Amino acid sequence: YRSLHIGKWHIGRSAERHLPQAKGFDAYEIMEGKQISGTMHVSAQDGEKKVQGKWRPAYQADRIMSFIDQNLGNGQNVYINWWPIEPHAVPINKELFYIPPTFDRADFEADAGKKIKKIDLDTPRGKLLAELHAFDHEFGRVVEHLRQKGVFADSLVIVTSDNGGYQGALSPDRMVSGHKETLWEGGIRVPFAASWPQRFAPGTRSARPIVSSDLFPTIMGLIGAPRPREVDGEDMSGVLLANQGTRRPIYFQARRAAWRRNSDDRVSDSFALIDNCQKIIEDEGMQSMYDVCQDPAEASDLSTSKDKRFETLRATMRQRRLAASEYL
Repeated sequence: YRSLHIGKWHIGRSAERHLPQAKGFDAYEIMEGKQISGTMHVSAQDGEKKVQGKWRPAYQADRIMSFIDQNLGNGQNVYINWWPIEPHAVPINKELFYIPPTFDRADFEADAGKKIKKIDLDTPRGKLLAELHAFDHEFGRVVEHLRQKGVFADSLVIVTSDNGGYQGALSPDRMVSGHKETLWEGGIRVPFAASWPQRFAPGTRSARPIVSSDLFPTIMGLIGAPRPREVDGEDMSGVLLANQGTRRPIYFQARRAAWRRNSDDRVSDSFALIDNCQKIIEDEGMQSMYDVCQDPAEASDLSTSKDKRFETLRATMRQRRLAASEYL
């Protein structure tokens, strides 16, 4: 496989070993910051450069299609990471969200039909929807390009997100609690869609939990490659192929608010563990348990019902927390 990373890169850039090329990518273009159109700054494997683009995702879509054409023409398979900043809370002109230059209001309303109310572009949520709709158009261009090249049916396409919604732009009818930067469902439950027409039955749904660190070993399992050693995550290819398989409980720890601390208790006061449908969360010193399959709003605390699973989950979370600690 010839591989490309394009978009965000929050794994580090202070040394060569942190860059995409050191992680195995043949090519990369890191694009971050406030340049959304016009002259944009790009960090690539061949150095720093400035490019002229219509809109950042439009430029990225063009680069992805070019990479596909170049490598398929040489008989190579391709793997692509597209990590866009859009839609995202990017402070441009003192606004949390912005209306992309490619956004077409008439096109949006035609696509939306009567399914949603008319959006207010003066609100953060309205701008977020405009941004999402415009990005969806660029993503659609790439998918259509795969169709035109005759490879879509045998292509694995995954769409997901790294965190839940921004508090200032959440849907008023959302059915989950919390938001980005929390360990409540609204902060960690995100959409996940995978398409591979030759191998996945269309319309298949699953409630089995999967986490982003599972993607690497899962993709290796799907293409028949050996499981990489010493990587986080588990091979969940059985879930995608036949809705079968389990994984050990998923452990979450809130990100650190400061770089240097001297104990886990001081760097984070929020922890969670999900075992299939059962979730235990510790937030500000209080522990509770929920069935997040039946109760994604986390409204009914089951820890008060003398459920033995609560004590089991507490013990497991404690073990995982110790294993992840820097202060053993």
